[in-house]
Amino acid sequence: MNHNFDRNHTYRFFTPLLRLLLCAALLGSLATALTGRVSAGPDVPNVVTIVEPGWVMSSATAAADPVGAHYNPIDGLLYYGRRPASGGGGNLNRINADGSITVITTADRPSTVFVDPTDGDIFVSEDYGGGVYRTAFGATTRTTWLSGLGSGDDDPVGMAVAPAGYSGPILSAGQALLVDRGANSGGDYIWRWSPDTAEGEVLIYTDAQSVGPLGDPVDVAIGPSAIYIVDPLGAANDGTIFRLDEGPTLTPVATQTPIAEPRGITIDPITGDLWVVDATPPRLLRVNPTSGAVSEMVTGFAGLLWAGVDTTPDGNHIFVTDWVGDMIYTFSRVPENQFHFDKN
Repeated sequence: MNHNFDRNHTYRFFTPLLRLLLCAALLGSLATALTGRVSAGPDVPNVVTIVEPGWVMSSATAAADPVGAHYNPIDGLLYYGRRPASGGGGNLNRINADGSITVITTADRPSTVFVDPTDGDIFVSEDYGGGVYRTAFGATTRTTWLSGLGSGDDDPVGMAVAPAGYSGPILSAGQALLVDRGANSGGDYIWRWSPDTAEGEVLIYTDAQSVGPLGDPVDVAIGPSAIYIVDPLGAANDGTIFRLDEGPTLTPVATQTPIAEPRGITIDPITGDLWVVDATPPRLLRVNPTSGAVSEMVTGFAGLLWAGVDTTPDGNHIFVTDWVGDMIYTFSRVPENQFHFDKN
């Protein structure tokens, strides 16, 4: 039997196949261009789909039970909590530049993580224990920071700080807010506190359980002149974004499309739009707080918990924490759409 390789025969055999594969690739690229959709790469769940043009998925880090990943501008790394799906325990973690994960401190079912952008200190809220804990930047221990948040049912969740030059209500630059969702018999609270001084929190807003506009406030974002709070409320399709105004009073942001279960919020520093994670279905949304326009940015997450979205100060990168999917995603503007500060 002749085992010699006939190059001419092989070329004639594979040429139609190569043409077919090339056509398929071109059609796939054309479909992507026409729809503006980009699917996740082969190393991440392919159900995650970028809907808003101008973004790419730049990383997807596998992490067990992650909550509240937030960016630290001091070292350029992400810090997140591990909240076990069942039982107690958990910890505060850092994602290193090479993608590895370092455990920093233990915790008890952390609800969210917040980073003070001025010095890199990390704060973890725990809704079961009812406290907030601080880990100084570079340290591997933690101290109790806020412990007197409520009587009988304190459930601290999302945190944010007023940026330098803040000109809005309620706060001065450098002061922070914390929302308390009052999960069981307690009321819903909004607290003012200091990232620089332990305790000394001040209650600035409260309503009794099932009375008043708040039902389950879980995250807060503070822009140059406005404060926003997201609240799933509990009933189908009635999630609300509130603006916290002088008084203080809560003003619902009227959206053109209902947001069923908003669970996290941050602000696009370039446009002033709100980036909101919705749990039903799990997706990332863009919301114009003036017009109320709502559009999908990324869809297909497995399951989103509280404070599950953050951004870099320049707005070029968005971080979404998928608690059910055990994944932390980074979405980045394509290079030609990136914004860069002019140091001059």
